[in-house]
Amino acid sequence: MICYNQSATIPGTIRHTPQILREIYKAEQKTFTITPTDFRVPKVSRKTTMSKKKKKNTIEIKASNLQFYDRTGFLILLSGFIILSFYMINKNFIPTDELRLGHDYSLFLPQLLDGVYWWKVNGLFTVPWFTPSYGGGLPNFPNPQSIYYSVPQFLSFILDPLTSVRYTLLIFGTVGFLGFYFLLVNQVNFSKAAGILGGTLFLYNGFFSSRMMIGHLTFHSFMLLPLLMFACLNNSWKWDRGLLRKHLVDILIGGLVCAYMIYSGAIHILPPVYLAIVASGLVIGIINQKRIHYTLFLAKILLTIIIGLAISAAKLNASLSYLSFFPRDLYPLPGIEGLGNVLRIFLKSVFIAPDADFANLVTKNKEIVLEQHEYDFNIGILPLILISIGALYFIRAHIINRTFTIRNFRFSIEVLLFGIFFSIPLILNYYTPDFNKFLKSLFYFKNSSTNIRWFSMYIPLLILLSCTSFDKVKWLTTHRFILGLGGILLVLLNVLILDRSFYAKQNYSPLLISAAYQNLKSGGLRPEISLMGSRMIYQTEQVNFIVEGNELFIAGCSNINPYEPLFGYRRENFPRKQLVEGEAMKEVEGGFLNIKNPACFVFPSENHCRPGDHFTTKQNEAAAQFINYHQFPFSIPLIQRISNFITLLSLISTILLLVFFLLCNKKKS
Repeated sequence: MICYNQSATIPGTIRHTPQILREIYKAEQKTFTITPTDFRVPKVSRKTTMSKKKKKNTIEIKASNLQFYDRTGFLILLSGFIILSFYMINKNFIPTDELRLGHDYSLFLPQLLDGVYWWKVNGLFTVPWFTPSYGGGLPNFPNPQSIYYSVPQFLSFILDPLTSVRYTLLIFGTVGFLGFYFLLVNQVNFSKAAGILGGTLFLYNGFFSSRMMIGHLTFHSFMLLPLLMFACLNNSWKWDRGLLRKHLVDILIGGLVCAYMIYSGAIHILPPVYLAIVASGLVIGIINQKRIHYTLFLAKILLTIIIGLAISAAKLNASLSYLSFFPRDLYPLPGIEGLGNVLRIFLKSVFIAPDADFANLVTKNKEIVLEQHEYDFNIGILPLILISIGALYFIRAHIINRTFTIRNFRFSIEVLLFGIFFSIPLILNYYTPDFNKFLKSLFYFKNSSTNIRWFSMYIPLLILLSCTSFDKVKWLTTHRFILGLGGILLVLLNVLILDRSFYAKQNYSPLLISAAYQNLKSGGLRPEISLMGSRMIYQTEQVNFIVEGNELFIAGCSNINPYEPLFGYRRENFPRKQLVEGEAMKEVEGGFLNIKNPACFVFPSENHCRPGDHFTTKQNEAAAQFINYHQFPFSIPLIQRISNFITLLSLISTILLLVFFLLCNKKKS
């Protein structure tokens, strides 16, 4: 076996510099050996000859084991096949053959059409603070699950909402696949075969596909995790002032990704996402010969968070104000009784198939029964096989043969911290009365109804570990081409044999939203709310529909019993007050109009009202503007004005600095 370092010499008379060794490494896709986790790689035959013209500076490298993965055309074709297969498999549930969608699309498809209403009346750059479409008038921009500033919403400006959802599936699936591929190949120095396999595993993760099928549209941004991880890891091997501009580019990109996740409604998965990044950084620091500069790595993570929060300051302040009057603490925080049950649910949810029946059976302190999609974090059996092989090989090669030694104190700390971070999602889902009471007292967990989504942290982490085994174990690397293709086929087979009947039996129909969208585009539908009610008949040229739920606004009616999870799944906290069926502008009890003043939900003191109050008869003009989807005058506190300024300044500065540094780096290169 030939191991390369700064003084390595290939038999002969040529002594290699580190730069030449990196070229050899890239050409052969050979990974470095590591300690203490030393998975030996096969011997590689190399033949070097001196060029006649440039004898001193040029070395010609002839590799005997170059594979198809080194050919760009093959990589493109294989990647296209993988991505297209993913799209074709999952698009059959968006919608199903019976033209049905997951039940939570009843929240987000109307929200997309409502965004088109606002855009058609006000243009792109007017903030949609409120909407009259449901609940008699509710906050829009302050809602943590608002998706107005997101890719699916922007796609809906030119495509119907259903098509926008399908393109979102394709776009973010592709971004996740490519992001994980380049993360493994460029940052972890894995082979292209491992990069393709890792990208495939991440693309087909059950967390993304199940959420897209059931209607949790806010989770589409989970597929940006590899890009965020890449930005934090890039050039984080050592501190070099010459790389300062590149570090700033990474931080700015990471900040934009963080901000996008907040604006697209995925703020609640940011903690497990960043936990996954830190834990993955520890794994990479352990397995890779290049040592991570942890101070730089953590500083970049912290700065991406700060920039993301600064860009999102306006939304975050408004959302916190909204939540302060309508906290989501009305449900107890469930947990799983027994450590063995926690581990069983973890193994089945991640490697085999989600078992919602067993999970609900052993879950204590629950008020809401979670369904199959909530336990779907599936990455298939392949990562478990690869991790097991790697563990057995390590035990055989080092512990049984007594060649294993603790490298240094730093390595011990890395392993210890990794173990702690790895156990956090398991601990958060373990139930004891005292621990559960403590979690419920914390701000983040106070507004949570489940901690099972923390399992999403394991998806990138376990894929990284499995690719480590694939790329480091000797007898796996000798058959890398065949095993890589076999692994990809096994991933596809795993998806095809999974029982997805739960998603096929969903009953939400997107036909009304699609018909209303086409009617709006053709000019036959005017954005306006004139009635309050709970059920109406919507007439089209072909057929009449019975409309209810959040879709009522397509018939010019705002639903007085809205589906808005922020008020509770059974509308426990919805302040209906004087809201009744009938004309929106009619006078009701107490000198109010039959439509709510949505500013009272967020900024009641500044607007001299209480949360859930209606427009008064003296505010007739403002109410008329509101029901026609126009911006109406309302007051905001000083802190919101400051937050708005911070958001605007941060966004403009980030974009300008990013463009400037990219141009400087390009000019320098």
